Amino acid sequence: MAEFLPKTISLPGKPIFFGGRAITVTLNTGLCIFVGPNGAGKSEVLRWLRDHLRQREQLSQDRKVLYLSSGRSSLLEIYRSVTGQSGPTHIHREPAAIGAQGWGPQWWQFEGTTGMLLRLKDRSDLLLKVEATLQALYQRRLKLEWTQSGLQVGFSPTTGGKDYFANDEASGIIEFIPLLAAIYDDEVGALLVDEPEISLHPQLQTFLLQEMEKFAGDPNNHAKKLIVIATHSPTMLPLRRIKDIPRLVFFTDQRNPPTQINAEAGELKSVKLGALIARLSENHKLAFFARNVLLVEGPSDEIVVSGLALMLEHPLLGSNTQVVPVTGKGQFGETVKLFRLMGKNVFVLADLDSLADDNQLVSVFHDGAQAAANAHGAASITDIDRSIRNTLNTLLNKAFDTLSVGAQNHRYWQDRGKTPDEELKAKRRATVAALFLTPEEALKDLLSGELLALRKRHEVLLDILATAGCIILRRGTIEDYYFDNQSLTSLGKPEAAATEMETLSAHSATDIRERYEDIIRAIEISAPLRKIDENALLREQLASLLGAALQIVRPGMPDDELNARTAANFSSTTPIFRFTNRSTQTSDAPFRRVEVSMKSPLFVRDCFPFVVTEQDNLTLIVGQKLNSV
Repeated sequence: MAEFLPKTISLPGKPIFFGGRAITVTLNTGLCIFVGPNGAGKSEVLRWLRDHLRQREQLSQDRKVLYLSSGRSSLLEIYRSVTGQSGPTHIHREPAAIGAQGWGPQWWQFEGTTGMLLRLKDRSDLLLKVEATLQALYQRRLKLEWTQSGLQVGFSPTTGGKDYFANDEASGIIEFIPLLAAIYDDEVGALLVDEPEISLHPQLQTFLLQEMEKFAGDPNNHAKKLIVIATHSPTMLPLRRIKDIPRLVFFTDQRNPPTQINAEAGELKSVKLGALIARLSENHKLAFFARNVLLVEGPSDEIVVSGLALMLEHPLLGSNTQVVPVTGKGQFGETVKLFRLMGKNVFVLADLDSLADDNQLVSVFHDGAQAAANAHGAASITDIDRSIRNTLNTLLNKAFDTLSVGAQNHRYWQDRGKTPDEELKAKRRATVAALFLTPEEALKDLLSGELLALRKRHEVLLDILATAGCIILRRGTIEDYYFDNQSLTSLGKPEAAATEMETLSAHSATDIRERYEDIIRAIEISAPLRKIDENALLREQLASLLGAALQIVRPGMPDDELNARTAANFSSTTPIFRFTNRSTQTSDAPFRRVEVSMKSPLFVRDCFPFVVTEQDNLTLIVGQKLNSV
């Protein structure tokens, strides 16, 4: 039989996913992994792929397409926890049992534990293989017996002790068994699993991945099977070499179709990128799940960025942003291209020497900076950069001498090499750093204003780069931002960065923002936060309720009646606001007035209580009280 893999499969779209567009998934190897945030469509595409494989791909007749959902063990939960199936306090105390004897032939049509336990009961050889693993890892044997309640699920310790039922077993082991059975079953030709990592500790996830890799392969070979998983766990990523990347399918959101990197992409042939992939930690692998990636030069930069984000209460992961150190500016270009191929929004926080030495970063962000460059009257950012370099080269020696105090005391000059080329490079770096560190007022009269003009042109260049996602450290390196530089003499760079972050609270928020302006800018650009605006919903509800209250209220109406009739507009039995009747009777007509108080302890607002009358503009009043923008 012809080989099944590699295969590109086209899946028809549905209106609520990816704008109704059809998508393609390329199965390059026997193991394919869907990665991306919640709500991005991974589970839905898994189901589409399940249906496609069952209906169209025609695996050999005796091989099944098995799908295991993320809720695969939910039926057993009624024996382990209060699920609400039988009331708010009830747990089924009888021995855990599921399924029925007549269901055995349809085991592969179940999308969870039931089907695989039925399968284990019927296949003693498969049960033995699973039990061998259970004994090695957890010293247990699985006991499956038919009863009037169904297939009773129990365990027998191999180290002695009483038998017990699944009611008292760890959730991870209950999740683990059907996964093992599905991986080992030779009749499963295609296995699709949503979140295989559920309830499994990292070491067990690693073991499970290794078992998947052993059995993954071309399904037309009966010893192998196609395995496709959707995961949120970096431990479940089989990513040890750069050539593993085409196994991954990257999801970003429900609007945009998933992307894959072609196995023949030139970026995958990069030796430097190969080295970067090989040394990625589990933490850095989170970048493959993130929507935004912020590349920094090394561990110190990562520590400072993370520390500042924490202090500013600007969560990076909450913004779907992952910081990745690339260990050296020379890797920025290829790493940016790689993550862009994955469909990520890529940002860079780079030392000043990345700009002073060459135009690599300018080239990388050329397209994204085009509109901003045009707005400044330039054909491209490359033209702006080239013009600045030419001017700097002409002025370099005079500028270095003129800015001697700032330039010669900068670490770029202090750490210069001994060769003429190394000294020239250090002079250029130190001069540009001194240009930024010298106050503009002091630059005005130096070299007839040429240095101030050069500084302003550099500022324009850096602002344009920032609009494209590249932020340059104007002071030089990350260490040049520290309040305490003394620790650099006694500690390594990462340790000094950690010490700086630990002592940051000794400084005012204003000083920190001013000192770390460039890094904070990188955080805000790469990790855009959608503001949580509780007031918007409070305004909406209060305006509606007040409108009703002012129509209902009459002088002398009891407050309870007013609140009950007003609350009828909303289904909640615990109103957020409370109204007090302040209406009065005039000689001509009643004058309706209502005092508004905040009843909920979850929303503390200084504007309450306040009084509203029938003559007030409700939109204006509510907007003013609850800070309408």
